[in-house]
Amino acid sequence: MKHGQRVPSSTGKNNRLRMVLSSTALVSTLAVATWGTAQEAVPVSGDQFGYDTYNGDAVSGVSGRFDLFGGGDDNGALYGGAPSIAIPIGHDFGLQFDAIAGVAADEAGFAGGAAQFFYRSPTQGMIGAAAGGYYIEGQKQYGAAAIAEYYLDNVTLEALAGYQWGDIVDESFYGRLGASLYVNPDFRLGAGVAYDEETGWGGDVGAEAYIADVPGLALFANAYFDEDNVTGVGGVRFYLTPATSLVSSDRTKQAGGVSLMDLHRNSGLRANFFGLTGSGFGLRQISLAGGGALPSGGNGGNGGNGGNGGNNGGGNNGGGNNGGGEGSNGLIDTVQDVVDNALGGTALDPVVGLVDTLVDPETGALAPLTGALNDATDSNAGGPLAPVNDIVDALAGGSDSSLGGVVDGVQDLVSQDANSSSYSGGLIDLVQGVVGNALDGTALQPLADGVDTLVDPSTGALAPLTSALNGATDVSSNAPLAAVTEIVDALAGTDGSLLGSTTNGAQDLLSMDANSGGTGDGLIEEVQYVVGDLLAGTPLAPLGGVVDMLVDPSTGALAPLTAPLNDATDVGGNGPLASVTEIVDGLAGPDNGELAPVVDAVNDLLSVDMAGGGLPGLPTDGTNPLEGVPVLGDLVGTLTDLASGGLPTDGTNPLEGVPVLGDLVGTLTDLASGGLPTDGANPLEG
Repeated sequence: MKHGQRVPSSTGKNNRLRMVLSSTALVSTLAVATWGTAQEAVPVSGDQFGYDTYNGDAVSGVSGRFDLFGGGDDNGALYGGAPSIAIPIGHDFGLQFDAIAGVAADEAGFAGGAAQFFYRSPTQGMIGAAAGGYYIEGQKQYGAAAIAEYYLDNVTLEALAGYQWGDIVDESFYGRLGASLYVNPDFRLGAGVAYDEETGWGGDVGAEAYIADVPGLALFANAYFDEDNVTGVGGVRFYLTPATSLVSSDRTKQAGGVSLMDLHRNSGLRANFFGLTGSGFGLRQISLAGGGALPSGGNGGNGGNGGNGGNNGGGNNGGGNNGGGEGSNGLIDTVQDVVDNALGGTALDPVVGLVDTLVDPETGALAPLTGALNDATDSNAGGPLAPVNDIVDALAGGSDSSLGGVVDGVQDLVSQDANSSSYSGGLIDLVQGVVGNALDGTALQPLADGVDTLVDPSTGALAPLTSALNGATDVSSNAPLAAVTEIVDALAGTDGSLLGSTTNGAQDLLSMDANSGGTGDGLIEEVQYVVGDLLAGTPLAPLGGVVDMLVDPSTGALAPLTAPLNDATDVGGNGPLASVTEIVDGLAGPDNGELAPVVDAVNDLLSVDMAGGGLPGLPTDGTNPLEGVPVLGDLVGTLTDLASGGLPTDGTNPLEGVPVLGDLVGTLTDLASGGLPTDGANPLEG
């Protein structure tokens, strides 16, 4: 028993006895209630009505279920909801996402998420893996398990072997063996025995009764117990599957309808991961944690990524070891950081742990793939695909990225703490400001005045509605939906937003006064600069020269067309369409465009080390750093071949058979071996 764990008293033992007796009584009641109607059920097949509801798939179609439960134990009341959705992956595989949220021990809020991936034969059994995590009162716990079922007529044998870790229980193994008996097609009894290294032996008993006359509705009761006590819950369950739709149910109603056994074995829906076992990771453990019977005594997690470091150390500086050195900064590190920035410290924080458990390049379940990809995109180490990471980082990597304000706003929305924006009003105030910024001082100013007349929270015709909405989204008072205002402000607010230059340019266009941009050129010149910035120093740099030869307003082949357009959009001359140039410059201009870092990163991705003859960071001896990784391995293999010897000059195509890229490289190798055709043929026709 862990230090601080409650010692069961005689009162606790009496409560446990009452809980078991109550659960047994509820199970018996469910059995009696469904026995009579189930005796009249007639087996039915979908093909009797011209369609096949079940075709042997692991999951018969996108299906869902939703549990509403309530109960408790000597820690207090336990209640909440648990939705699940299952998705077919081909014919034999399925993927199910589970969630749970509620209150334990009378007042401790909790939430969690999980995923289950499995192979299933509806006539034989199922095998798969599951992983998840939950959050309660500032503490986090995670679990991963192998799961299996074997079907014997009306009996299902069940097995689970898992491993758990986190703040609530130390790293430990747990497992369960159990069975379910379908007394009749619409009534299931289940029981199992479980063991957990922390809490010892335990088990569970349960029952579920399907109400055949109400499509998709079932009643259930479960008791989860360990060596100390028992947690009992009961409730209603709603199945949302192709077989429980109103059409399917109406067609099969006279014949008895779909059965509970059909839903479990043929539809493909699995039990929610948090309700699989009594001892170990799950609902019983959540109740114990909420009541303080499992105090924080774990190892504090693993201190984030520790040695991996992520971006500047990752894992909250790696816990105990501060991440160690500069660490890696690859694409997977960036993705982990973006997810953490959006969800960390919120009710969805367990999702962060789940993502890390799956994709962490050092410790994740997919590390053999994500580790290689992270190394190849490592910006600190100059990986061959580092610019890919730079692009993602420029878009969403932090508060200063193009979408950083949006990511921060999402985090504020989930955490209910609006603290990432300098804006202080509500959503309606912001909309009025954006509209005013775009239309004030222009011929359309009356339209802005009309908007104010309608929606102003104080004086507008719709004030009874807009005032309430403005109050609910007010940032200064940290209103429940204040983060929505922050997100809109980050996208289109008047000060430094992603689209701020666009709204300023629209105002200039309508007022015919180009005064908000940072360029003095025309649109054609601006396009030339953007293309040049994108392609400079890359193998496609000659394409920039071709663009100049075509569109240059002074010397290009199309100058009779492009020169007047450039003059009409010239900012220095305040041309009638000059604001169009301002808008383009504000978005992608090489000096101050919101997307300029993305353009620079794409340029890095395309760049060639002209002195070395290869792409930056790629080996020049033909070795492939991503060999064995699907798709990416093949692509990088081709790039390293090119890095070691350039384009083939014998007409061979290293990407032959690859859509689009294969055609393009084939044409380039043809050109490399013989130049442009002189017979009028178009090597890129179509």
